[in-house]
Amino acid sequence: MAGEVQPEAPTPARAATEAKEQQILDGARRVFMAHGFSGVGVDTIARTAGVSKATLYSYFPDKATLFQAVLHAECNAIAARAFKPELASLSIEQALREVATHFVALFLSPEMVRLFRVVLGDIERFPQLGQALYDAGPALTHRHLRRLLGDAAARGELRIEDLDEAAGQFRALCRAQHFERSLFGIAQPASKDQIDHAAAATVRVFLAAYGTD
Repeated sequence: MAGEVQPEAPTPARAATEAKEQQILDGARRVFMAHGFSGVGVDTIARTAGVSKATLYSYFPDKATLFQAVLHAECNAIAARAFKPELASLSIEQALREVATHFVALFLSPEMVRLFRVVLGDIERFPQLGQALYDAGPALTHRHLRRLLGDAAARGELRIEDLDEAAGQFRALCRAQHFERSLFGIAQPASKDQIDHAAAATVRVFLAAYGTD
């Protein structure tokens, strides 16, 4: 359309830089997920990523910074999948059902359970990991969810006095029962029916508290 500013195309050098950074992040993710934070050195990460230590350090000054970058990349991708622009065209019940289904499936996924275990296993020695995971994950999704609920309240679809409290309650409902069992290794992988049932229960309870009908 005339007058629109088109995004600037990346230069070959910038594209190569971004590709190399992604290569390092992919390798680091595999290593951190398999061995935790403290149980692995930069040598192993560089070897898995297929780069030299010098190259790795030119992108990330230390292992903690690299771990935080992995968390941010992972959680940003999760938030993008959960809070799609299409949600704006749905009723709040439909939108919350979409978000709840995604969250429940995420909380019960082996990858997310493993990530929580990785951070919890090292949090006493490296307390900054807990802050990094919270900022990249729960705090990010909380902001998206708060915005979704606030927009619905403005349209009169919900009655909410405290958006922060309501967003926290919704996320807690998504984790109810099944997540702890998965975290402690006493649950089998959740089936689609179990995920759908948990998501439906989450939305039903939430709307009973905050719905306008």
